[in-house]
Amino acid sequence: MDNLFIGRDVQAEKIITELKKPYSDGICKIISIFGIGGIGKTTLISNIEKKFNVDNNNIVVFKVNEDTEFKNLPEFVRDLTKSFLTKIPHISKDFTKVEKAKNGYLEIIELSKEINELKEKEQKKGDTGTNAKFEKFDIQINLNLPLEKLEEYYLKIKKKIMPQEYKELLKKPGEYMAKSFITSLKKSIFTTEKKFLRKPIIYNEDKKPIKIIFVFDTYEKISDDINSWLIENLIPAFEKSEEFDPRFIISGREDITKTDNLQRWDRYKEHILKINLEEFQKKDIAEYLEKRGIDINRADEAFENTDGVPYLLDIFCNASYDGETAEIINKACERIFWNKNEEEKKWITIASFLNYYDKDALSGFLGKNEAERAYNWLKDNNEVTMIHEKEKEKFQIHKIIQKNIKKAIRQESPNDYDDYQHKVEIYKNIINDYPDTLKRNLMLDLCLFENFNEEALQKVYEYTKAFELNNFAGENIEIFNRQSQTFRMRPEIREKFLIYYNLIDNKEVESSIKKIKDEWFKEKVDLEDKIKNIKNNISKTTEEESNKLKNINIEIENEEHELEVLKQEFSELSKKSNKYRYISYSLFISIILGILIAGASDIFMNNFLPLGYLISGIVIIFGIIVFIHNKKIKYKEIKKIKELEEKIARKHNEIESLKQKISQIELKENNNRYNNELKQLELRLNEPWIYL
Repeated sequence: MDNLFIGRDVQAEKIITELKKPYSDGICKIISIFGIGGIGKTTLISNIEKKFNVDNNNIVVFKVNEDTEFKNLPEFVRDLTKSFLTKIPHISKDFTKVEKAKNGYLEIIELSKEINELKEKEQKKGDTGTNAKFEKFDIQINLNLPLEKLEEYYLKIKKKIMPQEYKELLKKPGEYMAKSFITSLKKSIFTTEKKFLRKPIIYNEDKKPIKIIFVFDTYEKISDDINSWLIENLIPAFEKSEEFDPRFIISGREDITKTDNLQRWDRYKEHILKINLEEFQKKDIAEYLEKRGIDINRADEAFENTDGVPYLLDIFCNASYDGETAEIINKACERIFWNKNEEEKKWITIASFLNYYDKDALSGFLGKNEAERAYNWLKDNNEVTMIHEKEKEKFQIHKIIQKNIKKAIRQESPNDYDDYQHKVEIYKNIINDYPDTLKRNLMLDLCLFENFNEEALQKVYEYTKAFELNNFAGENIEIFNRQSQTFRMRPEIREKFLIYYNLIDNKEVESSIKKIKDEWFKEKVDLEDKIKNIKNNISKTTEEESNKLKNINIEIENEEHELEVLKQEFSELSKKSNKYRYISYSLFISIILGILIAGASDIFMNNFLPLGYLISGIVIIFGIIVFIHNKKIKYKEIKKIKELEEKIARKHNEIESLKQKISQIELKENNNRYNNELKQLELRLNEPWIYL
């Protein structure tokens, strides 16, 4: 074994002993190696492989790890065959059946896409057939096309794969690929004469079937895609085969039985050997340091920095040579970043500058969406991350990784180092002042608004979120000033959060608020134009109404003057009428007097009786004439008085009508629709929230 292979001797011996156990009819042996990232699983497997390569020549090994890339099961099986390793002589490595199945499967997928595209085109034309016409071909693609079109594509498929094979591959790809793999394996190892025998075949001095070892390293990367195939297809297929003695070494961060939600691995629990790799103890660390040429008195320091994780211990040792030179630091970083893409490297670097982190902390360096992805990736990669010592719900980068990355950044780019430190300080200040994450995030959502109300918030956030933010502002008067239904974050608090906000790539919210500003600017210009037009209309209307009022007032003055003239004329006529009444009375008295004279003459003046009668008659006739004349005059005057009275009444009515017009004009001016609309527009224009 490797001279640096330390602390795993017991586990290695267990695995080797298990692999050397004799063949048991129809039983597959499974070895589950599990532990955190960097604990040494891959190193352990490599040392076991070396041991077997030295000691055995009747073994075939298939190995896949996290570098394996595939899009479907046939591609994975093809890649598995490419890892074929053995020292058995006269091996042909004939996996053409697997390759053919993989190519056929890809062709089926491609042709299926073409058929579906054709289906859509034909359906748009309205030219459709029936499923029944296609069922005779035993093809399980649900199509509804004319028969002649389907036949054309089916013939292409038929040229590549037999119809029955096609049906099986399409319906049960796992079963088909397992059979293809074992058939190809037999063809690669056995002679034609022996490959179909049903009894165990003897190929070596021990008279045992060929041992097939499958190694699946970093299994968590492929378990979702491969679990079903192993459990339901490959292992059962090997159990039916008498020519092979299959052994499975499955290495990952979890016990193999925990990788399947359906708990199907429990079928084989009696045949699973579980190897749980744990951290090195101090004595192992001291031994490792000694072999690396480092003072064993630093074992405590190494344990504190690495927690006994071999991968971190290797970094510690590399960083300990020659006073941690730039070259050693760079090599340590290369080891840390091994097999990591650029995005993952960035996440590790950012987290290294934080004493502990969660999604909120990472969002100070990344956008919210990326921060969530980074957090999920980091917490699941325990080769670089550990649970924080005090904040159990948060994580931290391993100390030795933090130390080396920060040193590397400082020596390569001091400006970047200072920038990271500056961002961390800003974040710490916010955290110290507002430790409640929920409250802090709500304030972060509101800091971009200079003023806001629920209407403004609903333009950026969906209704429930806007309602929550508006209520939060109303309940925290120590943070927000309130004016009617509008809120404003206190300037000194807002300034802090704007600085913090600038660290966060939250373009979605910022874009929404910018959109509001643009919309409001357009609305503001439109409102100002409307207000201007309404004011012009009001001014024009007021001028017109003022002219009308002026004219009506002049009319009223004229009418009132005419009324006064009429009243004066009426008064004079009334006086004349009274005078004629007195004349009538006097003449009436004269007539009576005349009659009295006639009577007196008859009594006292017989000699002058005719003269008395004559005088009396003259007086009476004169009285009658005067009376009749007076009546005529009085009738005319009364008639004229009535006419004047009617005219005066009409003038009064005209004056009242003019006054009503004035009243109506004044009422219209006070309740003008323009004024109402103007009031509404000005209120809208002066709403505080629009000044974002």
